[in-house]
Amino acid sequence: MAGLESYLVAAVAFVLGASVGSFLNVVIYRVPRGGSVTNPSRSFCPRCESTIPWYCNIPIVSWLALRGKCLRCRAPIAIQYPIIETVTALAYTATAMLLRNDSLMLIACCWMFVSGLIVVATVACQRESLPKSFMIAWLATGAVCLVQLLACR
Repeated sequence: MAGLESYLVAAVAFVLGASVGSFLNVVIYRVPRGGSVTNPSRSFCPRCESTIPWYCNIPIVSWLALRGKCLRCRAPIAIQYPIIETVTALAYTATAMLLRNDSLMLIACCWMFVSGLIVVATVACQRESLPKSFMIAWLATGAVCLVQLLACR
């Protein structure tokens, strides 16, 4: 890949990864507590339960700009949020750059597998146990990723 094209791919992968990381935080917070990832449809402060406006919900940037506090009640927002977003962004960027000559399908499968790994690892660290649905979804994604990898070789 040419220099500028590589930077563009890296930038797109980073932004996509940070955005997916934001969604992974929703999954990590809500699903183990029996919540839904679609209801409520917007992010909210766990303390005051106010809806977080879109401009305060930009991955990584908003947490830094708000200094890790809720805009409304000033309650601390866990550092887990920007960490998950950053780790996901870096993992997506590394995957895109390492597999840049492979198929987009393989890259997408690897992104799904990495996303599952981040969720599983975070929930396991927090709860010391995993819901079976997490493990089944992650293993299924791994199997699809493996089949895609073998098909590309």
